[in-house]
Amino acid sequence: MAMLLSKNYFSFQIKRCFQRQQFSGVYTWYNGIEWKCRKRILRNVLSVLVGASATCGAFLYFLDQSVQAMGRDAHPPNYPWDFDGFFTSLDHSAIRRGWQVYKTICSTCHSLRYVRFMDLVDVSHTKDEIKAIAAEYEMLVEGVVEYDDGTPSTTSQMAKDLVTFLSWTSSQEFDQRKQMFIKGMGLSVILIASVVHYSRFLWSHIRSRQIAYIPKEKY
Repeated sequence: MAMLLSKNYFSFQIKRCFQRQQFSGVYTWYNGIEWKCRKRILRNVLSVLVGASATCGAFLYFLDQSVQAMGRDAHPPNYPWDFDGFFTSLDHSAIRRGWQVYKTICSTCHSLRYVRFMDLVDVSHTKDEIKAIAAEYEMLVEGVVEYDDGTPSTTSQMAKDLVTFLSWTSSQEFDQRKQMFIKGMGLSVILIASVVHYSRFLWSHIRSRQIAYIPKEKY
């Protein structure tokens, strides 16, 4: 009788454990299949996007090359400059002559940035010559300019206005660029919020699932 009860008990336990494993295995298999399907869909979408981007990029590149080939734009020639070699230096006489051309003609429209008068000492001019050249330029003096709107023409005010004007000349699309940046940031915030909300909604069933532990019953 004891032997019969023990056999029935062990067979019952084995059958019950097998049913639990089979029941949990169904959900595990289903979750694995669902994750594989989503992974495959994501991989296919990324492949399509990469292929479309590469195709559009290649199309635009060849279109641009064809337009350039058909254009009649003049290109500057490549002159054999004597200072392009590895062991050649600049011609200081040519530097001095170039300074004269710049001072006479080019300085009315173009300015030299990060270049001081003292940088030309012992290069194309002597120290006394540079002092004489620097003395020709007039410094800012209060009242030298009369503003149309009646603003007091102090030295600091003229310097600030000059800096503002030069900033505009270096970047004439300054205001438009800032407006586009603000609009782009606003659209980016909306898009990021939408993507985050959709992502939370997409994975909510996985994040909110609960795993219950059912201990074995004692017999």
